[in-house]
Amino acid sequence: MLYFRPEHCGGVLFDSSKMSFQVLQEEPCDFSGIRLTTRRSTRNDILSAPVAVYYELLNACNLSCRHCFACSSNKGGHRLITSQSMSLVEHLHEIGVINLRVTGGEPTCHPDWVAIIARAKELGLVVSLQTNGIYEDVDDTVAKLKSLELDQLSVSLDGEEETHDWLRGSGSYAKLVTAVRAISSAGIKLRFNTILHSKNVDQLDSLFDTINQYGEAANFFFLRPVGRALNEKGLLLTKVEHLQVCRRIDELTKKYPELKVFHSAASAVKRGQTSHMPFGMTVLCVAHDGTIWPLQYLRYQSMKLSAGKFPESRADDVWANSGVLARYRSWQDKLKERCQACSQYGQPCPGIDPEVEVAVQLGHLRENIYCTNELPVPKLNFDSLGD
Repeated sequence: MLYFRPEHCGGVLFDSSKMSFQVLQEEPCDFSGIRLTTRRSTRNDILSAPVAVYYELLNACNLSCRHCFACSSNKGGHRLITSQSMSLVEHLHEIGVINLRVTGGEPTCHPDWVAIIARAKELGLVVSLQTNGIYEDVDDTVAKLKSLELDQLSVSLDGEEETHDWLRGSGSYAKLVTAVRAISSAGIKLRFNTILHSKNVDQLDSLFDTINQYGEAANFFFLRPVGRALNEKGLLLTKVEHLQVCRRIDELTKKYPELKVFHSAASAVKRGQTSHMPFGMTVLCVAHDGTIWPLQYLRYQSMKLSAGKFPESRADDVWANSGVLARYRSWQDKLKERCQACSQYGQPCPGIDPEVEVAVQLGHLRENIYCTNELPVPKLNFDSLGD
């Protein structure tokens, strides 16, 4: 399904079948999808509202993964009360958000996850759900997933059995496969998310085989040096490994032409990120405690990067008026200019990685391990952002 949201600059065209969007200069000819109501905006230099919002439903999880950027575990218990989560979903719809991306923790650990997502679907939001695939009652959970008619369901697969279990806990791979088989048998379209790290770079062939057997799409990510991953720095790829992995994924993509492969570790040109960065410009993130962020990783890097908190702050007011968000956007623009001035931009590199640069500036990393740019990095003044 296609969605078009009018903007001062033209509009946003969102394709729910691909879970992707374009910012257009004008409404497409012969448009036959869903045309959203024009939203009022106090500014003409940014979109009237985020296109997509990542909502971290809770920070509790039935796993305690070594590389979790959110440090989630079964000890986590922080979340908005259900009525507030419902209000947030309704508010995001009201301001013109198209895509709600539900994450965690593990969303299915929330006692009212079905009701909250069902409300989002009832309102007409395009909804995706990211889950680890570990369920106490597989049949019951898969039946609930089926009833929700999600626009996208993603599960995490981070290596062959031994590797996946080392990262996520003994027996997690077998439980994931059991759930994946049930999901596939139920006719639910499935995307696999795989984090690239030093222990699975030689397992790409078997990963593609598994993903192709049960899913229709694969998405490969960098391991972000955030949260518990900072204790596992040996998992981070080197520049050489990164290049080798990019080439191998390109080769395997040709071998599986029916599989939709997305690769955030690919070059910036291939990902279409040469003109803008989504974070804070087309995407906003809401954490489990209602705090609002330009980028979901930042919640676990510095609380000074919080742009507001729901329900005390409205997301549309934060979007248009937050000083923290404005300063973050300005810093990100300077990062983009630095990247585009580099002769390697869009070739061996993946483009801008704000959270990696933040990790460097906080002293968590000595350097941006994915960057070959020798130009100085603009500083993000944390002290000026507020508490």
